Amino acid sequence: MVFKTLQERLKAADTKVLSKKLGYAKEQNLLRVIRSIVEAKSLSRFLYKGYFDWLYGGSRDLLCVLCSHFELDIADEIKDANVFNEECDRYRSNYISANISTKCRLWANPVPCINLHDVEHLYFKELDEQLSIISDLIKGHYERHKDHAPHIYKIASYSVRFLGVYYLYDINGVMQKSQLL
Repeated sequence: MVFKTLQERLKAADTKVLSKKLGYAKEQNLLRVIRSIVEAKSLSRFLYKGYFDWLYGGSRDLLCVLCSHFELDIADEIKDANVFNEECDRYRSNYISANISTKCRLWANPVPCINLHDVEHLYFKELDEQLSIISDLIKGHYERHKDHAPHIYKIASYSVRFLGVYYLYDINGVMQKSQLL
């Protein structure tokens, strides 16, 4: 809530006065800062993406200075955003890849991988529930891609790298086997 309040106050702020109070040499530098904060979908996304400011350094320091100017306390929200971003980092190198059987020689896999780093409904769940979500993702992916080029290739199975374990799924989303990486 504090981040949303900060966004609203930055939208309504007099940028000339604010840029002088915060020590910016040019108003356009402050406008760049305001734009990046206002366009952020959430505090966690703003901190995860990061923003570097020559005057105040990183995103956290910049937010703290702006919040102190508007007399807001954002420390608790920053802690919660850091917890969320740590959970997000757990899934950084996890993905689902389609294994294809081809009728001709292909240089690359024509079916796109699913990056699990961006699947936020996997976060803060038990492993069984996460594997069920992955199964649903596989079913949906197969339905979207099964008829793309059946004369050249077809999807045979799916390989899933998830939290240090390699899983093999069939096209119906049923796990066939798993092994540690």
